[in-house]
Amino acid sequence: MDEIHQRIAADPEGFFRALYKPLTKEALAVLNQLQNSEIGSCEHFDESYPQVLPLKLYLTLEKKRKAKREEDAKEAKEKEA
Repeated sequence: MDEIHQRIAADPEGFFRALYKPLTKEALAVLNQLQNSEIGSCEHFDESYPQVLPLKLYLTLEKKRKAKREEDAKEAKEKEA
């Protein structure tokens, strides 16, 4: 969490610009893609949205979160034993 706060403090305006930027889609392009895609295809779900958090920071946070979950599970298992 400290890393996120540092990033926000470094460029608060940029962070909020990225956060509040609406994610819009071209309605006709989406309809055309749905009409022309294969049945059962998930092409219309493949979207690339702008980053709010840099990828490296996101991956670091996810890694820490996973380690914390594993540690909590291990502690819970030790308490049961």
